[in-house]
Amino acid sequence: QTTRSILTELIELLKKHAQNNEKDELMQLAAKFSFELFDQKGKIEVSNAQKRILFAIDYSGSMSGGKIRSAVENVRNIFATYVNDHDHIGLLRFNGQTDLILGLTKKQGNVELITGRFNQLLSPTGSTRLYDAIDKSYKQFQGASSATNDWVIVLTDGTMHS
Repeated sequence: QTTRSILTELIELLKKHAQNNEKDELMQLAAKFSFELFDQKGKIEVSNAQKRILFAIDYSGSMSGGKIRSAVENVRNIFATYVNDHDHIGLLRFNGQTDLILGLTKKQGNVELITGRFNQLLSPTGSTRLYDAIDKSYKQFQGASSATNDWVIVLTDGTMHS
């Protein structure tokens, strides 16, 4: 059997017999191996392990109109569905330059601040400097505790302008 199939069977067995205190450990194991866990209703179970998520949004001219609205709506959906109160969120926009719109900020007590920053993404313009955005995203996590799960979510149309 492949490692993936063995892990899949192990996770299914643990899901059936895991106690509440073991559930976070199971979720962390699943995340480490890129598994999605589903409850009996078919919904993805979200880990309670602390996460730091940096959204990097393409803010170049090719993203104007419906594309930027769609990107912002997807950020809102991820924020509402997968971000727990103890998680930290950051927001970066990139076009000809890379701007950190919101440094890593804890969700709890800051929902209005965070969603307000999403609302600032209205009028994209300029070129696309994707690699600079990825580099700056990575630097936001440097020196971080390995106890957190770090996510960089890049939303782009893939059109490169210089």
